[in-house]
Amino acid sequence: MQLAECVLLRHETDGKSHFDFMIEDLDGEKDPDNKCGLMTWRVALSDEQWADSASFPMTRLPNHRRIYLTYEGRISGGRGTVIRVDQGNAKFEDIGSDEMTIALRMRDFAGRLRICRATPNEAPENIWQGKVLEVFS
Repeated sequence: MQLAECVLLRHETDGKSHFDFMIEDLDGEKDPDNKCGLMTWRVALSDEQWADSASFPMTRLPNHRRIYLTYEGRISGGRGTVIRVDQGNAKFEDIGSDEMTIALRMRDFAGRLRICRATPNEAPENIWQGKVLEVFS
């Protein structure tokens, strides 16, 4: 299976911050240059903290443009700034509409991560959960 690029950005706005985890949507719609967008989740924890958490909440956001794989700086429209804190690649092991399992190889985290809707068919569509299944050496 093809590897997808991924990135973790620290997004600062109005004196607050969170992290945006983005991963290429290899099966999603393509842009005019035949490039895929980035599936995106807002996360409170940096990836250095993922392995120490049994699970952690994630908020699904609309797909973002590929430029965010490498972009750092101000975001237009007064939406704050982003700083890349980690990047790497991912291999999709299992993917469905409500959950996916991916093997991540990033600088600060390497392991298997399951991302799933918090409560399929009950919670709002944007409420998801991350769970580390295995940490790689």
